[in-house]
Amino acid sequence: MGDWHRCFVWRHLGSWPDIGDIDQNWPNEVVEHRILSGLGLPLGTADVVEFERTDSDTLLALLFSTTIFGWSVGEDLYVVPEHARYIIQTDHHRVVHVEFRDPKDVERWVRIMADRDFPLPDRVPDESFEQPPWMLQNDR
Repeated sequence: MGDWHRCFVWRHLGSWPDIGDIDQNWPNEVVEHRILSGLGLPLGTADVVEFERTDSDTLLALLFSTTIFGWSVGEDLYVVPEHARYIIQTDHHRVVHVEFRDPKDVERWVRIMADRDFPLPDRVPDESFEQPPWMLQNDR
């Protein structure tokens, strides 16, 4: 995320799960709740969570948990570093979206991700996923 010192994270539909909202017969929900609880998140609230850079391991654990165990739009996360040059969104399709304020950051981000063996995909993950405009441009 570039030079950041703190960032802010919230759930797409606003609420961190409460134990009363968890279906005990659905393993994904149970495991995710245990992880979120262990991370010290304000469960049962709609609070925006602030992470310092020194807490990046906790932030990565949250992103990992949400990406692996999230199964609906309500579990998608938004992450915004304090410089607000981009907004990162995890997605229940196991996709990470990034919106950029400055187009120059797009090229840098794509290059760095490709150098780390995470190139842009050439197809959508499943039929329920809306094809992004940049992918449509590459089809031409």
